[in-house]
Amino acid sequence: GLATLIDKAVGNQAMVFQTSLTFYYIANEGLSILENAALLDVRFPQKIKRALDSMREREEEPPDEKD
Repeated sequence: GLATLIDKAVGNQAMVFQTSLTFYYIANEGLSILENAALLDVRFPQKIKRALDSMREREEEPPDEKD
């Protein structure tokens, strides 16, 4: 809803914010489905497994602290 309001406030007839947000949520849910399927030992190509492992490792790393 907020993305639609921003589009209207900015005057975007193409609904750029709404579309971008929709694709973000679709991609996020798709990755979640792939991760859960991998945990259930569904067979995936090695390239997809490496990408999922890489994302999982990034989530587990503590954020860098800056002084």
